Amino acid sequence: MKSSVRGIKGLFRSALEVLAGRAAVAIASLLFLAYFAREMPKEMFGLMALHAALAAASAVILNLGLHYAVIKKAAPAFARDRCADAVNEIIGPASVIRLAATIVFVTLFLVLALSYPPGIAGVNMWLAIPCIAIHLLFKNCQHILTPVFHARQHYLQASFMDSASALAEKVGAFALYSMLGFDYFFAGFMLGQFVVTVACFYMLFPVLRQGTPGLWNWRAARPWSYRVQYIRVLSRDGFQQLDRLLVGAIFPLAELGYYHLARQLAATLKVLIRAMADPLTVRLAHALTADQLDRDRSRYLLIGLALPLAMAASSPAIIVTVGGESFAPATMLLSLMAMSYLFYAPSEYHLAVLNIRGHQNMPVKFEIFAALTGIIVTLVMANSVGLEGVPFGQFTAFCLMWLGGRKLAKNILTDTSVHRPTAGLSIDPDVATEGRPAS
Repeated sequence: MKSSVRGIKGLFRSALEVLAGRAAVAIASLLFLAYFAREMPKEMFGLMALHAALAAASAVILNLGLHYAVIKKAAPAFARDRCADAVNEIIGPASVIRLAATIVFVTLFLVLALSYPPGIAGVNMWLAIPCIAIHLLFKNCQHILTPVFHARQHYLQASFMDSASALAEKVGAFALYSMLGFDYFFAGFMLGQFVVTVACFYMLFPVLRQGTPGLWNWRAARPWSYRVQYIRVLSRDGFQQLDRLLVGAIFPLAELGYYHLARQLAATLKVLIRAMADPLTVRLAHALTADQLDRDRSRYLLIGLALPLAMAASSPAIIVTVGGESFAPATMLLSLMAMSYLFYAPSEYHLAVLNIRGHQNMPVKFEIFAALTGIIVTLVMANSVGLEGVPFGQFTAFCLMWLGGRKLAKNILTDTSVHRPTAGLSIDPDVATEGRPAS
C-alpha cells in the first residue's frame, strides 16, 4: 500500500538517504579514531572521552523539548508549502530561544572551567578550555538547525552534515595535533565544527529568510509548553551522557581510554538505528494508516534488534581492527555495550510516538524512574565489577523505558480519534501538543 499522504517518503528510502549521507564520513571518522587510539597515550585518549561526554550532555540539556516541537509543527506546514508560516510559528522563535540558552550554558562553563582549571600533565588547559567552550557553541548551533532538515525531509543533507561534523572535527584535530602538538588538539575540533555549522546555516538560509521576525509566534515556542517532551529526552539521552561523566569521575584516564573506544564503537549502533528512527518520527507527524504504521514499526524493530546482536558477536575482531592489540582488554566491554542496545530501538520508537502524537498529560514518571535506576545500577556495578559493569546500567534503563512506554504508545496509536497528527500550525502549543488543531 502506498502512503496515504502525498510527498511523504518511505521509511527505507529515507533511511537509505540518512545512511548515504553518513557512510563515507563515518568510516573516515573510525579511521581517525583508530589513529588517535594507537598514537596517543591512554590518558590523553581518556581526556577525549571527557570532552565527548560534555559535548553530548550539552546537546541534551539544551534541547528544551523544542527539537520535537519543530518537527511536529513544521513538518505538516512544509508538506503544504507553508514555509513562511513554519518559520514564523515555530522555527524562528524556537531557534533563538535555544541559541540564547546555549550562550548562557557556554558562558557558565567557560567561567567555571577557567576559575578551576584541571591540572593535566602535558596539556595547556588555558588554551584548551576556551577552544572547548567555542566548540560547544558551534556544535549546539548545528543541533538547533538539525530538526529543520528533518521537517523538510532532507535526510540526506542532515545525515551528511551530522557525519561531516564528526569528520571535520577529527580532521582539524589531527592537522593541528600533527603540526603543533596536543595543546592545539581541541582548537582543531573548534575550527572543524565552525566550518560545518556555517555550511548548515548556508544550506537552510533560503528557508530561514522566508520568515519575518516581527511575525514570530513566541508564545508557540515557549519551552514550558514542551516540558513533557523535554523531560522525556532529558531522562533518556541525559542518562546516557551522565553515566559517561560518572565513569570519568570513577576511573583513571588510562582506563577511560578503553571505555571511550568501546563506547564510540557501540555508538555506531545508535547512528544506524537513528537512520530509521528519524524518518519514522517524521512519518508519525503525518496521517498514515494503521497498516502503514505497523509496517514501519515491524521493519524498524527487526533491524534495531539484529544490529546489537551482530556487533556483540563480532566484538573481538572490531576492537583489534580499530584499536590494535593494546585495546584487546576492551573486547568484553564492547560486547556488553552492544547488548545493552537491545532495548534501545523499541524504547526510541515509544519516545517518538509519545513526543509526536502524545499530549501533555502523558506520564513521565516511568522515564525518570528508569533513568535514576540506570544511574544507580551503573554506580553499583562499576564499583563492584569495574568497567565491564558499566553497560548494565544502560541495559537496565533502556529496558525499563521500553516497558514503561509500551502500553502508552499502543494506546496512542489505537486511539486515533484523539491522538492524531496535527493538521497544521497552531497558535496554542498546548492544543497542538494534544493532537487537535486550534479553534
